[in-house]
Amino acid sequence: MQEYYIGPDLNTQLAALLQKLNVTKVFLVRGKKSYTSCGASDVMDAVLNGRGIKTVCFFDFLTNPRVEDVRKGVLLCKSQCPNIILAVGGGSALDMAKLIRYHIYKETDSYIPLVVIPTTAGTGAETTHFSVCYINGEKQSIADSAMLPDYAFVCSELTSHNDAYLTACTGFDAVAQAIESYWSVNSTDESRSYSLKALGLLWKQLPLLIKNLDNKELRSEVAEGAYYAGRAIDITTTTAPHAFSYKFTSLYGIPHGHAVALTFPYFFALNLYGERLQSTLDSYEYGQRMKLLVQFLDADRSDFLSCQLHMSTYISSLGLSAKALTFDELASAVSSFNEQRGRNNPVVIDEEVKSGLQNYFMELKESDKE
Repeated sequence: MQEYYIGPDLNTQLAALLQKLNVTKVFLVRGKKSYTSCGASDVMDAVLNGRGIKTVCFFDFLTNPRVEDVRKGVLLCKSQCPNIILAVGGGSALDMAKLIRYHIYKETDSYIPLVVIPTTAGTGAETTHFSVCYINGEKQSIADSAMLPDYAFVCSELTSHNDAYLTACTGFDAVAQAIESYWSVNSTDESRSYSLKALGLLWKQLPLLIKNLDNKELRSEVAEGAYYAGRAIDITTTTAPHAFSYKFTSLYGIPHGHAVALTFPYFFALNLYGERLQSTLDSYEYGQRMKLLVQFLDADRSDFLSCQLHMSTYISSLGLSAKALTFDELASAVSSFNEQRGRNNPVVIDEEVKSGLQNYFMELKESDKE
């Protein structure tokens, strides 16, 4: 069971945990420039140096963690014998730390406590039992209970350096996680409660935050919402929009949250209508659930296109668009998607759905010409 803290005063809370765990040596997995720019370095220096804790840093990895980088981290961590692994950064740094702890545990049966502090609001990495790793250029999701951080600190002050685009990308990822978890074939009463709690903190607040990046209250709500979206997908995992997003990142360098947004309007409409559902779902119960989601998001469900337009308008308000990609680049995702994530989708992903997605991309690029 994870222990978590959401709020200010990170210094005091982290220092108390380190004292409780009797920490004398930390293996710190962190970002590079962002570690300083977000103010995390000042906090860590004060807490760690102030207690005379020896720190070994690891930041020699790419933005999208590769298995080769994980091996470097594992070897360095094993050689240092730290009391804890501390991860400070965005989703990549947190995923890297989770993968390092996981591999050490599997290889040596030595369980090193993992403490994570996100500096972006939206990846969900601080509260999930899975991580992303690129193996031979392919994005893989690895799931195991040893991947779940033992302690998580959500401090919105560390996200205040994030510009509008990064805030939009990570924030929409959290919105997508909450919605996808809600309609997932794996959803439960517990996961749906986390989804709705997350959306209550994210849906209206994120567009406002994009326009007012210095608003501390909005920052705080979005950071908390992102945490609960992560709690939701930790139970259910994600669905079709994530399944089709990975190639946009690996081939064209589109940040993850933006990549998810590229297909989201299409799948939002498809899944709200809920035709040709997976056989495990009860159509009446699912329909009632979608009615509640429509009300929660103030969406127009009068027809398929209105549904699609509602989500497209929301995504546009965040400054995210498909203009940077050609039709052929967009269409490449149709033939290459994560089948595991696709099976979690409430509507069966078949050739008709893929054809519909391709037509959506075609209409998208036609509208760009107008």
